[in-house]
Amino acid sequence: MSKLRVFLFRLRGLFLKRSLDQELADEIRSHLDMQIEDYQRQGMSADEARYAALRKFGGVEQVKETYRERRGLPYVETILRDLGYGARMLWRSPIITTVAILSLALGIGANTALFSVVDAVFLKTLPVDEPDRLVVFEWQSGRSFRTNGMSGTSNVIVPANMRGLSLFRYDVFEKMQQGRVAAASESPLSSLFAFGPVSELIAKVGDQPEVVKGQAVSGGYYDGLGVQPSLGRAITVEDDRPGAAPVVVLSNQFWQTRFGANPEVIGQQLQLNKQSFTIIGVTSAAFVGTLQVNYQPAVTIPLAVEPLVSGQNSNLGTANEPGVWWLNLMGRLKPGATREQASESLNGAFQNAALEVMPRPTKSNQIAAEQLERKDYPRLLSESGSRGMLDVRKDYAATIYGLFIVVALVLVIACANLANLLLARAAFRGPEISVRLALGAGRWRLVRQLLTESLLLAALGGTVGVVFAFWGRSVLLGLTNKETGLLPSGVDLSLNWRVLVFTLTVTLLTGFLFGLAPAWRATSLDLATALKQSRRATGTVSRLSKGLLVLQVDV
Repeated sequence: MSKLRVFLFRLRGLFLKRSLDQELADEIRSHLDMQIEDYQRQGMSADEARYAALRKFGGVEQVKETYRERRGLPYVETILRDLGYGARMLWRSPIITTVAILSLALGIGANTALFSVVDAVFLKTLPVDEPDRLVVFEWQSGRSFRTNGMSGTSNVIVPANMRGLSLFRYDVFEKMQQGRVAAASESPLSSLFAFGPVSELIAKVGDQPEVVKGQAVSGGYYDGLGVQPSLGRAITVEDDRPGAAPVVVLSNQFWQTRFGANPEVIGQQLQLNKQSFTIIGVTSAAFVGTLQVNYQPAVTIPLAVEPLVSGQNSNLGTANEPGVWWLNLMGRLKPGATREQASESLNGAFQNAALEVMPRPTKSNQIAAEQLERKDYPRLLSESGSRGMLDVRKDYAATIYGLFIVVALVLVIACANLANLLLARAAFRGPEISVRLALGAGRWRLVRQLLTESLLLAALGGTVGVVFAFWGRSVLLGLTNKETGLLPSGVDLSLNWRVLVFTLTVTLLTGFLFGLAPAWRATSLDLATALKQSRRATGTVSRLSKGLLVLQVDV
């Protein structure tokens, strides 16, 4: 508490300098007056008494300076003085300052805008409860298998040891779910759920039909994710049973655009492919699905009623027609459980179900007679599900990182321009720095002052760069349309705290790294030579600085 009081007292001194200085002056004057009166009573004259009082006091200005150091935060005050002096020096060179700020703003703004894409596609976690406990399941083939319709196609051969296969059949999911439920107390998973896209949905609101994106989910989808709807209720296990009444959950955007954000929408009917569904809930605005990009469903229905909207093309399959590999599987770990434990607990059920539906490829209709060895079995894998399904987003990694390299080069050029401009400014200020060194200023003190100016310049460039980033988002959004397809659609390019921290880091590194060399060089002067510089030599340096300035503008 004593240290806190001292800190608060010192902090108070930063904002009450004038009043505290006045209080100190009044106190010193009162003390001196009393001492002078005491000396005068002893028989001294007024001048002698004042001289003796000042000599006994020990120096008024020294006492004031000592008191100022104890009442404030000297390091903070030094930084504030450096910032004030740096701002005045930048103001004295408006052309160079403006060019430097715009050059930095272009580089930092481009990097900020593109990092917002990286953040939205690869870094942003799902807006759900405890996303770090989510796990995504994939599988790896032990040898070549025929999948009978992965992704809706037929006779697809899965090569041996192929990783990252993230789609499952409905019957495979059911057996894995049964295995988890049978070992519920020992299972590391508190829930296992599946979801998959439903294409070609025609939603009819009133008399206005519209083609929308949809998805079918298992009953534990919303509960497993930890998502609560903003209106109504979510799909439950009871809704995902044969014979259950068809229900649908709307996305927040679809609810606002087609229903005018009407809170009375719960209980109304919505036709999907001429089938009537009861609206039971509306998701929150933050939750747009587990893919987050490219596929954001407007409507969500239970898996059990998927055949109602798909008809003969149902992905679930029938007794005579096998289903396709179209479902994504996720689960939620129990506290303390690991992803490896989750995949190991379900691996046996997955292998048994997968081997039943994945016959090996045959040659000339001859069935291979050899039995599969254990190493040839398909094996269940797991990845973190905190960021949702990444398999679609990974397809854009090369494009995004390629663009990132390009804009990083733009920033490097901007930083080089900044270094040259600071060298040009240092040449102008050579006489000033020489005089300050000759008067006893330490080299590190001058370097710190010059670095403060470069950091201030970088901060101004970063601030303007954030404004440029807002404009740059519209350009990046143009690259997400269906015509270009360079970036995934549906990305949220908001400048959140991660993007702003990235911008701050880039700004500080830019100001420090590319301000250190000019500052160090500017203070590496031969004082005897520098102080003897002629007016003509100074003029030559001035012309060199102007030439560098023109070069930076051309670049």
